[in-house]
Amino acid sequence: MNLKIVFSSILTTLICLPFISSQVAAQDLNAPDGPEGLGLGSEVSANADFMEETRNLVNPRFAGWQEVTHIASGDRVSDTLRGNWIMVDSNGRFDGSVTAAAGADVSGMQIFLLNRGRLVKQTNLNAGGRFEFNNVTHGAYSIIGWGNNGFFAFGLNILQNNPNNKGEIGNRISATAFQNRTTINTDWIKYYSPQVNFRVFGAYRTGQGPDAPAALFGFEGLARNLPASVAATSLSSRSVSRLADGRLVGRVHQMNSLNGRPVDVRSTKVMLFQGDIVVASTTTDNYGTFAFNDVPDGSYGLAAVGVDGAGLIGIDVSSEQSPVNNVSPKVIDFTMTSAETTGWLNNFAGEFAYRRALLAPRPEVAKQDPAACPGCGGQPGGCSQCDASFAESCKSRNITFEQWSQWGCEAEAQKYGDGSILAAWAAQQRKNVKKNDARFEKAFFPNESLEGFDLNQPTPTPAPQN
Repeated sequence: MNLKIVFSSILTTLICLPFISSQVAAQDLNAPDGPEGLGLGSEVSANADFMEETRNLVNPRFAGWQEVTHIASGDRVSDTLRGNWIMVDSNGRFDGSVTAAAGADVSGMQIFLLNRGRLVKQTNLNAGGRFEFNNVTHGAYSIIGWGNNGFFAFGLNILQNNPNNKGEIGNRISATAFQNRTTINTDWIKYYSPQVNFRVFGAYRTGQGPDAPAALFGFEGLARNLPASVAATSLSSRSVSRLADGRLVGRVHQMNSLNGRPVDVRSTKVMLFQGDIVVASTTTDNYGTFAFNDVPDGSYGLAAVGVDGAGLIGIDVSSEQSPVNNVSPKVIDFTMTSAETTGWLNNFAGEFAYRRALLAPRPEVAKQDPAACPGCGGQPGGCSQCDASFAESCKSRNITFEQWSQWGCEAEAQKYGDGSILAAWAAQQRKNVKKNDARFEKAFFPNESLEGFDLNQPTPTPAPQN
C-alpha cells in the first residue's frame, strides 16, 4: 500500500515538472531587468498595466509634463518639460524656502508633507523662512504650507537619489504663499472639496525605460533617466509673464498617486485671487491648460480645484519677457494635490477657521460716562437710570461670554427662545454659507441669476417672543 502511494507521488511529480519548469523560466531571476531596464517589481507592474489595457488607458495626448504653449493655435503643449519634481540626497533629505506674495506673511508657517492623503512629516519655517525634511522615501506627495497669513498647496514627485544626477534635477523647493488673513482660502476649500472624488487611473501603453516618452515618467522613470526640464512655477517661485497678445496662460497637472505618472485633467476650475476678491476665473481643457485675458502686473493667488484634486500657489505677474531655457515668456505650471489629500486639507481648514473664530480678540463694548450715570457707574449694558440699552448690549456679538454672564443676559435671552446671541450667531453662519456659495457661483457663472439673493443683505435681528 505504501509503495503505491510513493509511486503515485513520483508519477504526479514527473507529470507536473514541465509546467513547473516553464513557470520558473518565465520568472528567471538571473535574466536582465524588463524590456526597459525595470526590476522584477516594475516588470510585474508593467504586466499589470498590460492586463489593464483592454479596460482603461491613459491618453498620452492629454497627459504629460510638457508646458503649455500659446494655446491660440492647435498646439496646446510644447516639447519643454516642466519639472514638478525634486530629488533627495543620499540621506533622503531635501529643503526649501517660502516667500510671501504681496499681503501675505509666512512667519511661523507650518509645512505638511502628505502621501496619498496620509500626513508623513511636518515642520515649521525657521526665522529665515526655510525648512527641511529628512529620511523621505520616493513617491508622489502633496506639500502644504499653512500659517495665520500665508497658504500654499501643490503636488510633486520626490525622487530617490541617483548618484548620476549632476544638477539636472534639484533638491530644493522655493514656494510662494498667498495671503491667509481673510477667509477666502477656507471658503473655496469648503466650497469645492465635496466635489473631489477618488479616481481609478488608467494604464499606460509605455513603460518608464530610456526609450519611453519622458513626458509620461513617474518618480521611478524620472529618477532613473534624469530628463532635462525647467522647474515648475510652484517649486521655483518663478515670476510669470503674459504672451504678446496680453494673455496669461498656464497648465495644471495631476498625477497617479501610486506611481507619480501624469494623467489627463478632468474639468478643473482655475481662480485668480487678489486679496479677498476673485478677479478672474476659467475652466481648463483636458490638457489642463487655461488662459486669462488682460491681467495687470502684480501679486496674485492662483487656485485650481476640480474633481481630481486642488491646489493654490502665489504668483507674481511681470512684464519681463526674458527667455528661460528658450522658453519665453514664462508660463504658469504646477501640479494639484491628490484627491486623498483634499479631504485632509478640508478638515484642517475647518479646524483652522474654528480656532481663528474662537480665539479672535473681541472689542470691548463702549462704556458710558460714569459722571452721566451714577446708578451704574458707566458699566457696559447700562441701567434704568441712563439711556444705554441693556437689551441691545446683550444681543451684541462683540461682548465676551464673561460679560454676557456677569450682566445677567441669560434672563434677557429667554425672550428670544434659544438665546439672542446664539440665535444671531447661528443666523450669521447660515448667511455666511449662502454668501460664499453665491460669491463663487457669481465668479464662474456671471450671466446666471442668483435668484434675487443680495450679497450685502444684513443679518436680520431675531424677533422677540412674547
